Amino acid sequence: MVNGFTKNISFEAEINNSCFTFAYFTLFGKNQEIEVDTWNDSTMYLDKKILAIIPARAGSKGLPGKNIKPLLGRPLIAWSIEQAQASKYIDEVFVSTDSKETADIAKEYGVSVPSLRPAEISTDTSPSSEFIIYTLNLLREQGKEFDYVILLEPTSP
Repeated sequence: MVNGFTKNISFEAEINNSCFTFAYFTLFGKNQEIEVDTWNDSTMYLDKKILAIIPARAGSKGLPGKNIKPLLGRPLIAWSIEQAQASKYIDEVFVSTDSKETADIAKEYGVSVPSLRPAEISTDTSPSSEFIIYTLNLLREQGKEFDYVILLEPTSP
């Protein structure tokens, strides 16, 4: 438990000579870790680019299609998308999905999904690190670099 947030996973990855530290419910940065619950106007890094990744795998075993099921009149994923878009700190929102239907819903809510997540990193045993690294590499190929990554899961917006 870190400041009220549980770290379910923590790992380091080097991507094109940039070191990233990742942990659930934590704001991630190059060579440092900043806790989400302490990140506010007074600790904001105004000159840093921030990416929000919303993972939405289609193959849920417990509740199939859970990320697009309606909740109070909107698909579940829409809540995370809208919160990310409403943040004055997030520079870009990216939905990582293996589902065309989920991608279409993301597009309806203003998030482009340039490609679907490959099947080999979309299984129920695939670690989150795989789609995070895949996404960062995909965006880097498009000339987009980010200093921080926020993971916004639709089931806990």
